[in-house]
Amino acid sequence: MKGEGHSPEQLAILLSQMKAKAVYLRNEGSCVIGSDQVCRIDNQIFSKPQTIERAIEQLTHLQGKSHELLTAVTVMTPQDEISFLNRTILHMRDLTIDEISHYVRSDLPLDCAGSYKLESLGIKLFEKIEMTDHTAIIGLPLIELSNILIDLGYPISN
Repeated sequence: MKGEGHSPEQLAILLSQMKAKAVYLRNEGSCVIGSDQVCRIDNQIFSKPQTIERAIEQLTHLQGKSHELLTAVTVMTPQDEISFLNRTILHMRDLTIDEISHYVRSDLPLDCAGSYKLESLGIKLFEKIEMTDHTAIIGLPLIELSNILIDLGYPISN
C-alpha cells in the first residue's frame, strides 16, 4: 500500500521533497518547486487510479462522505529547503453508480488522486469544499508559495 510507514501528511511532504530534489540535482543553484497531493479518507490513501474501474471504485467509496486533499509543496534553493502542507476538506454528494460511471468516462480522471478533476467536470461531484487557497485543489497552493518565494528574495514582479 502506498505510504506504508508514513502518515498521509508525511507522505505528501516526502513526495514533494523527492520531486524537488530530483529536479534540483539536475539544476543546482536554481530555485526548484516540487508538489504532490494525497487524497485521504480516514487514514486510507487513494492513489491515482490509472484505470476506469479503479476510479469508479474510489469514487463509490468517497461518495456521500467528506475527505481531505493534502497538497504538499517543497521549495529548494541553494540556501534553503522549505516544505509546507495545505489541507482541503471536500464534501462529496451522494451519487449513484451510473452518475459515477458517467463522470469517470466523461472526464477520465485516471491520473488524479481521488479520481476527480475539480478544475473540470469533477466540481459537480461536490456539495461543499473547505479551503484556504483555491489553487491548492489543482495541485499548487499559490498564495503560500508566493509568500515563501517573496521571503526567500524572489520578487513578485518577475
